[in-house]
Amino acid sequence: KDPVPLTMASIGGAPVPIYRPHNLERHHATHLLRSVFGDPNAHSGGGPTFADDEKEGCVNVGGGDAVQFLTTSGVDRESLRAIWSAADPDGVGTLTRRSQFHALLRLVAMSQAHLLPPIGGVDDPTPVLLDALSKCSNLEVSLPTFGACPNPTTAFLISNYAVQAQPSGADMAAMEASSGQAFNMATSAEFQQRAWLEAQNRMAQ
Repeated sequence: KDPVPLTMASIGGAPVPIYRPHNLERHHATHLLRSVFGDPNAHSGGGPTFADDEKEGCVNVGGGDAVQFLTTSGVDRESLRAIWSAADPDGVGTLTRRSQFHALLRLVAMSQAHLLPPIGGVDDPTPVLLDALSKCSNLEVSLPTFGACPNPTTAFLISNYAVQAQPSGADMAAMEASSGQAFNMATSAEFQQRAWLEAQNRMAQ
């Protein structure tokens, strides 16, 4: 089951990116919230339409903690600043919605896969990044990697977080699809080249 394409919400009148991840991305986000950002109550929810993604206060990821972690991704600092601004358009300095955290991780993954357009010299890169996020919302992209923590295996993510969601029959089918999809998320040069070409074709449309 493909992720639901990006839509827009509003906090204080400013647009907030909402990326609907597939289940493996959702479990990965839960893993990072628990192991890196110290949120013992983080859980993966009930599938791609889980309503808590939009609720205020579901996460508390401060910029100070995030920057130390994000810099271990290998993404350059200018891009990381732009990615954070896209996830936190009000400039609060803290991500308070899980949808913001999902968008942040997805944009980092896209940067690592060379799927983001150039933003050097762009006064306001947020619309550029949100447009790329929207156009690539259904593209398979490898999970982001960070030097600050070991990369969890697919089996670990599913066994530790999928069972907590208590999904419906439809969400179970989505979970099974995403676990199968994970085996296609290769980090090989061949996959990255194919993903880059697909993204370029999308942006040219």
